Amino acid sequence: ALDGRKGTLELAEKINEFRAKTTELSRKMLATVAEVSMFQATAMKLEQEKQMKEKVLEEAKDRLAKGEPPTPECESEWLRMERQTAISEEMKEALMRKAEYNK
Repeated sequence: ALDGRKGTLELAEKINEFRAKTTELSRKMLATVAEVSMFQATAMKLEQEKQMKEKVLEEAKDRLAKGEPPTPECESEWLRMERQTAISEEMKEALMRKAEYNK
């Protein structure tokens, strides 16, 4: 009877040990699956961004081929820079006229 109890106790200990290992392995697998899901979501987002940027690039190339600015933002920036250059030139001319007037 004592041998039977000892065998049962050893069996119960092994079952508990395997159950703990199985639980730990399941927890690790779930964590890994969650991590892979996050990487997959990031990859999908980056792929979308890449496709959007490729579309913008193609549109810019088409606009350039037609002699237009690549993007409306580029046109706005160019016009702003042209205004700044013109204002700068006007200021230089005004300073030169003032310097000649004061002679």
